[in-house]
Amino acid sequence: MLTFQENNIKHNYLNNKDILKEIHKSKTTYCVFTDPTDSDYDMILLDVKKINKKNILEARKLRAERLSKLAHEAAVLATGEKQKADQFEIKLSKIAAAEVVFRVMTWEHIPVDDVKTQKAKNTAKELYEDEEEVAHTEYDEDDPKHNKYVKVNFPPFYHYKVTEEGEPYIVGKSHWKGPIDTGAFTKDHGAMTNKLAHMFMKLCER
Repeated sequence: MLTFQENNIKHNYLNNKDILKEIHKSKTTYCVFTDPTDSDYDMILLDVKKINKKNILEARKLRAERLSKLAHEAAVLATGEKQKADQFEIKLSKIAAAEVVFRVMTWEHIPVDDVKTQKAKNTAKELYEDEEEVAHTEYDEDDPKHNKYVKVNFPPFYHYKVTEEGEPYIVGKSHWKGPIDTGAFTKDHGAMTNKLAHMFMKLCER
């Protein structure tokens, strides 16, 4: 939280929660979702195979907690008065498995940068000439073995929901424009929100 003193009065003009909220809004402008509500995720995973019964249950719990907190905050804002949080508690039983959204970190839809890849291979061959094969994953400016993909402005991901049978299906893609199935990768069509830009300006000023 960032504060400053003025006339011996402490003012809070920026906090992490608001900054993260605007960063999330800015990221969504670089993404496509089947429904706008699918932009809000309940759990982050590193592999779609991790979408199982255990994590679906945990995601339901997290969603119930998140929605309860949002309902409480909305009530406080509307009335201007303190409210008991337990009055707005949403029970786990009210959250269906098909409602939860998983963010799965993946580079699957990010194009390979051929120039960077060849350069990385040449460098890696010199540094790791004893290895039979050089593995490539995410780009990493400090490690030629991981310098493979087109560089993007934030780690890419898919958003998933599950069917009634528990089968995952994609409901969102980062760095994407057009329909999820027939659209195309792009990294330049989004934009920072005006509010986030003003927040950065305040951070610089202070």
